[in-house]
Amino acid sequence: MRRATISNDELQLRILAELEEAGQGELVSLLNTVIDETQGRPAEVAVFRDAVDQLISKGLILMAPENEPGQRLVEVDAAQSRAMVSEVLGSLFFGVDDLHWTADPFVYSYAVLTETGTAASEKVLDDRGYRWWYHEENDDEVA
Repeated sequence: MRRATISNDELQLRILAELEEAGQGELVSLLNTVIDETQGRPAEVAVFRDAVDQLISKGLILMAPENEPGQRLVEVDAAQSRAMVSEVLGSLFFGVDDLHWTADPFVYSYAVLTETGTAASEKVLDDRGYRWWYHEENDDEVA
């Protein structure tokens, strides 16, 4: 049986794990990845928003707006990061055809690991492995 809800702590770990390789991830795509069974429930967005807010408060991530192609992302401070998260997540709607959240209008906004966040994300992967939440119940499925 699938879990009905994901704890805030679990979601924070999933976010850190997803950000580990590239050091950054587009916010809405991140939501759709770390909540593995999106159902279109507002609670999915709420728990994700809370987890992102906690990671910002802990100094593990900051937000960055889209930059010119080929240019490094420039993170904003914690207050601006929270405002970006609220703006992006406040514009979401759920596509019932593809079972994914999307923003309208879609503006690329990135969660970026801080130096402390990078160390924390590496520890999560060392302890749990890559996308452990997908492997828990999908091990016997055929690709």
